[in-house]
Amino acid sequence: MHFVSFAAKRAYYATLRTGRILSRHFELTPARFDILLAVGRLHRGRLRQSRLRGMLGIARSTLSTMLKRMEAMGLVKREPSEVDGRTLDVVITAEGTRRFRRAERDVCGRGYLSNAYEAFIGRTRGIEHDFAIEVDELWARLRWLAEHFGDSAWLPYPTDLPD
Repeated sequence: MHFVSFAAKRAYYATLRTGRILSRHFELTPARFDILLAVGRLHRGRLRQSRLRGMLGIARSTLSTMLKRMEAMGLVKREPSEVDGRTLDVVITAEGTRRFRRAERDVCGRGYLSNAYEAFIGRTRGIEHDFAIEVDELWARLRWLAEHFGDSAWLPYPTDLPD
């Protein structure tokens, strides 16, 4: 193991801890939040299941299990694709939209993560800077690292997400 790998792993686990807020108050894991973001916000409520799997970079069986649970919770439903009836589309429900918007407002909108990342970038740079540019640079470096190690997942979080 390399020290950068260890640091990245620890940072990953620390970010997962912030997801407990989503779980506790909204019954949304970070993975469920990502699915609702992808389907409801980035793709206007409907997304081909195979495309969602590619965006998240997870196995077909893993996504299927997650979607079954989300269907049981009333957050999404699966329907034959409007474009190709042989495939399934994931469709966000009214309950899924409601819960996603509340979580986005109550958890993300409070700025907890932005404050943490801004402090991180400020400490490493030690000078005044444009936060958006620094975040873009950090994102690009993390994406490069992930792609270098063979990760093709790509969930483009919008920059106007309140956190």
